[in-house]
Amino acid sequence: EVHHRIPRKNLKNDNANGNEVESSLNNHTTNSGIIALFLHGGPGSGCFPNHVRFFSPVLYEYVVLLDQRGCGRSTPLGQVDGQSLDLLVEDVERLRIHLFDKGLLPGNVVYAAEERASSDTPKGVRPWDLILGGSWGCTLAMAYAHRYPTNVRSMVLRG
Repeated sequence: EVHHRIPRKNLKNDNANGNEVESSLNNHTTNSGIIALFLHGGPGSGCFPNHVRFFSPVLYEYVVLLDQRGCGRSTPLGQVDGQSLDLLVEDVERLRIHLFDKGLLPGNVVYAAEERASSDTPKGVRPWDLILGGSWGCTLAMAYAHRYPTNVRSMVLRG
C-alpha cells in the first residue's frame, strides 16, 4: 500500500487551496493491469485497508482508495468549506491524471478536451477500468462518469 497526497490548488471555485486529498494505491500480485477506484460513502466517512477486499487479487492489479475532501486521511479533516459535487468530481479526475503522469499506474492518461487542446504532447487513453461506489460514493461515481464518460470503463454501484 502506497499513500499519495495530491495538493488541491488552482481549481476553479476551490476555497481550500493548499489542502490535500489523500489516496492509497494497493498493488496485488496479478499482472492483469486492471485498475479499480473505490469511492467511499459518507460524506464524512473515509477509506479503510479492508476496502481492498471488494476486489479480487486474481483480477485487479491496482486498487486505488480515495479519501474524499475532508474525509479519512485527507486534510484538513472535517472541512466543509469548498465542498461541492463538481469539485469532488474534479478531484477524482486530478487523481487519475496524477497517478498516470507520475508513472504510478501503467499506461498513459487522456485529458479532458479543453486540456488536450492546450497540451503540446498528445496523450494515450487510459480510463479507470472500474469504479466501485458505495452509498455517497455511488453519487460521486455517477457524476464523474457523466462528466468524463470516456474515462470510465465500468462501474459497480452499491447501496
